[in-house]
Amino acid sequence: MPSRFVTRFAFQPALLPALLPVLLGLAHGCASAPLQLRPVPHATLRVAGAERELETYTDLDAIRDVLRVGERLYVATDRGVLVHPLDGSSRPARLTRAGGLPSDDVRALAPAEGDAVFVATAQGLVQITGAELSNPLVPPPPIGLVADLLRGQDGTLWACGERGLARLRGGAWEGFGEPALCTRLRAASEGAFYVGTARGLWRVEGETIREHVEGRGLPGAFVRDLLPLGEQRLFALVQDPSAAFLAYFDGTLWYSYAIEGLTEPAIGLASRGSSILLLTESHQIEITAGGGLGAERLTPLSRSEPNGARSYGARVTPAELLSREAPPGRLREPARLAPIPAGQPSVEAPPFQVASQRASVRSTYLVRQDAEALYLADRNRGLRAIGLDFERTYRSLDLLSEDDLQIASDANRGTWILTPEGALARLVGWSLLRVSVPETVHLQAIASGPDGAYALALIEGEENLIRIFRASRDGFSQVLDRRLSLPAPLAAVPLFGVAEGGDFWACVRVRGEEGARGRGCVQIAPAEEAITYHHRLAESGEVDGIGALRLPDEIASLDLGEPGMAWFSTVSGAVRLGNHQAVYFGEARGVRGEIVSDVAVGNGGRIWFAAAEGVAYYEGGSIQTHLPAEIQQARPMRLAVDREGRLWGVGPRGLVHWDGSGWHLLGEAEGLPGSALVDVEVDSADRLWILSRDRLLLAGAR
Repeated sequence: MPSRFVTRFAFQPALLPALLPVLLGLAHGCASAPLQLRPVPHATLRVAGAERELETYTDLDAIRDVLRVGERLYVATDRGVLVHPLDGSSRPARLTRAGGLPSDDVRALAPAEGDAVFVATAQGLVQITGAELSNPLVPPPPIGLVADLLRGQDGTLWACGERGLARLRGGAWEGFGEPALCTRLRAASEGAFYVGTARGLWRVEGETIREHVEGRGLPGAFVRDLLPLGEQRLFALVQDPSAAFLAYFDGTLWYSYAIEGLTEPAIGLASRGSSILLLTESHQIEITAGGGLGAERLTPLSRSEPNGARSYGARVTPAELLSREAPPGRLREPARLAPIPAGQPSVEAPPFQVASQRASVRSTYLVRQDAEALYLADRNRGLRAIGLDFERTYRSLDLLSEDDLQIASDANRGTWILTPEGALARLVGWSLLRVSVPETVHLQAIASGPDGAYALALIEGEENLIRIFRASRDGFSQVLDRRLSLPAPLAAVPLFGVAEGGDFWACVRVRGEEGARGRGCVQIAPAEEAITYHHRLAESGEVDGIGALRLPDEIASLDLGEPGMAWFSTVSGAVRLGNHQAVYFGEARGVRGEIVSDVAVGNGGRIWFAAAEGVAYYEGGSIQTHLPAEIQQARPMRLAVDREGRLWGVGPRGLVHWDGSGWHLLGEAEGLPGSALVDVEVDSADRLWILSRDRLLLAGAR
C-alpha cells in the first residue's frame, strides 16, 4: 500500500538523474552570507497613544499527528481525535473517551483498510471510520507511549514509541530490534522504511536493520525528522545535547550542514517538488541542489568516512518478554542549528543553496505532509494546510465560549484559563499549554483569590460533591470537598469566586425536567462544615444556613472585590449581599433598563454596572449614568477593572476604555480584528484578555 508520505507533493525520485551531476559534483565548502529572515510582524492594540502587543488564540489542542483519508482530515490531539471535513466548511467532530476511545490522549494515526483509520492512544489502539468506533480495542503496543505509526506495503502496522519499535502481526504485537526511544517513522521505496531514534537512525528492509549512529557518520544521535529522497538518499534533522544539525546521506557518506543567520529552532522537514523544506517556528527554508554565484548556501560542517553503518538481523521479541522499563533517553525540545565555528576548515560536500520565506504560521511545532498538502501545527491557532494552489486553516475553536471567559491569576502572577469543555491551560510565555487533569475530575470554574488561583470541579460518580483546588507551579492541589444539599442533582457550577477572607462562593445549576436551571449561590467557609445557601426563596435557619439571604436563582456574574460584600448581576438588577442584607440596584435606584449583564468592583469604592441601557457606576451612595453618548451607544455587556482602577468594557460595537480621565472607543482602526466582542478580563500582570466570536485576544501590559 502506498505510504502517505511518498507523494507527488514530496521530493520526486524521477528528478534525481538530472540532479546527480550536481549532487555528486563535490564543491569545497565556504562561508555563506547570513540567511536573511523576514521578521514576523506583531499585531498591536493602540490605546490612548500607547501600543500593546496583541496575540491571537483559537485552539488549545496539542496536535500529535495528521492523516487525510477520503474526504476527511483526521487530527490526533491530547484531547481526542478531531475529524474535519476537507473543505473546512464546518466545525470538526471530536471523538473522545466518551465516544469509545480508550483514552483522550491520542498519540498517532495510520491508514487502515478502506476509509478506516488506526488510532493509537495512551491506553490502547482502535480503528475508527468517520467519527465513530469501527473496531474493538487492540492491546497497546508494548513500547510505552506511541510517537508514530506506519502501515507497511504488506499491511503490517508498525508502532514507534518510548521503548522502541513494535509490529502488529496476526493480532499480536512483537518487539522489533533493540530497545531505543523511537521518535519517527518514514516510508522509503520498495517496502523499506526509516526509523528515527534517540540513539541513531535505522533503515529496515524485511528482517534486516541497517543502523547509522553518532560517531560513525550521523552528526547527532537524536533524530527529530527524516525525509527519504529515493535510492537510499535522505535528509535528516538530528540533535546532540546542545544543537541541531541538518544532515544529508548520499547513499554512502553523511554530511552535516549549518545555516548562518538561522536563529529559530528547527522543527521538521518536508518537500516541495525538487526542493527540500526545513521548517522553523515561523519560516520555510527552501533548500535546492547546487550553489549559484552569489547564492546563499548551506555551510558544510563535516563529512563522514564511508561504510559507517552496520547491518544485522533484527531481534524479534514476543510482547510478553519485552522489558517494561524505559531505556535511557528522553524526548528533546527543538533546537536551533549548530553555529558555524570560527575558522571552520573547508569541507568537501554536495553544494546546496537556500532561500527563506515567512510561513503563514506563527509558531510551528509539528510538520506532516501528504499527496495534497503540507500540514503545519500552529500553537494555539490550529492546523495550517498548504497545498500547491490553496491554503486553509483547520481549527477546533475549543478555547472559545459563547459568552464567558474564565481567567485566574496565581500567587506568582501566572495566568490560568479554563475552556468551555473543562480543559485547563496555563500561559507560558505567549503560549497557552494544557495542564493535565484526571479524567474523572470535571472542572467547572476558576477564580483568583487573595493567595492564588483556585478551581472548582465536580467528581465523576459523586453526586452533589464539589471539590476545590488551589494552583501551584505543577498544577492544582486539593483544598476541600463539600457535598451540597440541593432540591435536585447538581448539574453545573458556572460561576465561582474567592473572597478576601477566604470564603468560597459557587453559583450552581441543578437538573430539572426541562434541563438545567439556576439555584442561586452557595457560600462555603473553609474552616467550617456549614454551607449557606443564597437563592430566591432562601430563609436564614437550619435548612439554608444561618445568614442565608434571598438572591435571584439565575446569576450572570459574580464579583467579590469589595471587602465583606458579594456583588451579582441579574435580570433583576445588580444585587449586593453583605452586612446581613441583600440590596437590589434596579430601575428604582437608577440602573436604567433593570437587566444587568455584569458588575465590576473598581478602586475607591466605585462599582461599575453593564446595564441594558448603558454603563453606570455606583459611588457615594448614588448611581451615575452621565457618560459620553458614544460609550453608551456601544452597549458594553461585560466589564473588567485593572490594578489601577481603569475600566474595560466589550460589546457588539467594540472595546470601551476609561483611563481615569477620559473615555476611548476602540475598534478595527486601533488594531482589533473585529468589533463584535463577547467578554473581557484583566489578569494580575495587567494583561488584557478579549473574547470575540472567533478568537481570543491577549494584549500585553501597558
